Amino acid sequence: MAFSKWGYSLIMNPTYQPIRDQIEEPDKEILPSFGVVNPESLSHSDGIFIVTEPKELRSLLVTFKLKLDHKIENRAVLLPGPGEDCIKFLEILKELKGKMNLKYTQITLDINLITQRGNVLLPIQLWDDYKREG
Repeated sequence: MAFSKWGYSLIMNPTYQPIRDQIEEPDKEILPSFGVVNPESLSHSDGIFIVTEPKELRSLLVTFKLKLDHKIENRAVLLPGPGEDCIKFLEILKELKGKMNLKYTQITLDINLITQRGNVLLPIQLWDDYKREG
């Protein structure tokens, strides 16, 4: 979902190398948490959101639908923002799991806009702008 919405500039960011490593080696424990959060309260469409609170969990919230056993369920994953420390973020998430009330805002970026010359770093610039303002 994140890749399909924000393109290579997000998914190839060095921040996400531990996640790529975990995907390549699923039997090895690389990540302290997988970033999956309780999706019960998610009633909106698939997308990418910026988590604004709690402050220690400022991040990207990726929501999507997953078909399991002939039923469709909402799923959500928290990802650290580009340039953030992935392992540190996931350790904090693991500590706070079940004790968090996320506030977030949806980000809409058209993949066609991002793939235009000069715009490929737009998702990273957007995150940097958000961090500067927050």
